[in-house]
Amino acid sequence: MQLQVSKVILAVIVTAIIVGGGVYYWQTQNSTFGSLLLKNENTKEKVFEYFENKDYATDGKNIYINVYDGGSSWIENYQIAKNIDKDSFQLLSTGYNSYFKDKNGVYYNTFSTYENLDDNIKFLKNINPETIKIASYHCITDKNGVYCDTPYDKIEKNIDMKKVLEADQETFVSLGKEEIYFKDKNNVFCNKYQKGINIQKLDNADVESFSIVANSSLDKFGKDKNNVFLLCNKVEGIEDVDSFEITQGNNGKDKLFEYTIDDSGTITKKAQ
Repeated sequence: MQLQVSKVILAVIVTAIIVGGGVYYWQTQNSTFGSLLLKNENTKEKVFEYFENKDYATDGKNIYINVYDGGSSWIENYQIAKNIDKDSFQLLSTGYNSYFKDKNGVYYNTFSTYENLDDNIKFLKNINPETIKIASYHCITDKNGVYCDTPYDKIEKNIDMKKVLEADQETFVSLGKEEIYFKDKNNVFCNKYQKGINIQKLDNADVESFSIVANSSLDKFGKDKNNVFLLCNKVEGIEDVDSFEITQGNNGKDKLFEYTIDDSGTITKKAQ
């Protein structure tokens, strides 16, 4: 575990104190999340160890996770993560939605509710904790495959992550922050966003030459040596794929024509 230890005497004005579950939650002037989790009411000394993401901390016995209050009061609300093994706990990602694991499995923190930590933690029951890797915001891999899903949309606490068929877990990567296009050593994949994340193999795409078109808004356009693609659909009617580029929005050009392409793939063109 990589931890950042913070042991600092309280030196701010406390405007409210809430006691709950053996942990003190403090609201102060000019406070920030993760800065004022105190263990000792009398000495006001910080004795918790914070992880690289300060929404996570330990007192040496338990793992604590911050549950945001969702308003403007900036109240820190650290709650014990029940049934999480402290000694084997490891953060896997440090973003707003985050993955972590212990010896028993892999978990996803949705940060979606502001009162009960248990409602935020999803157990990913089909993911191997020893081999998990983070591929992108919505995608992870393990020794058995590639999985892309939206755990924060699930009602269930125990989730089977959606597996991407025909994907190679060793070489699978996202081609942009918007997570529209992906590829591995064998195939190009595209996120069709049908009922959430829905990543499928992109037919007729050449994996060696495929890339996102420069200046493509939200990474919507991709191309290879043969075709231009828009939101997982091949665009028919581009005269010179090699020189095709995006000029602005859904407008593009090649060395022969200027194009306007709507999101359905319908194009209008005029000679340059």
